[in-house]
Amino acid sequence: HIRDYLGSNNPLHNLQFAYQPGKSTETALHKLVSKIEDTLERKEIALATFLDIQGAFDNT
Repeated sequence: HIRDYLGSNNPLHNLQFAYQPGKSTETALHKLVSKIEDTLERKEIALATFLDIQGAFDNT
């Protein structure tokens, strides 16, 4: 299984949230919001780009 491989080899970046125990879309969103809040508190500019490619992983 992919989880066994990922668990033993850890090839993923620490900011990769998929396929890692204890991480989810909720933890990714929390990290993003925290980064934005910290940036705005320092009176800096927060910029984000979101890309959703429909069917990017369809293999059929």
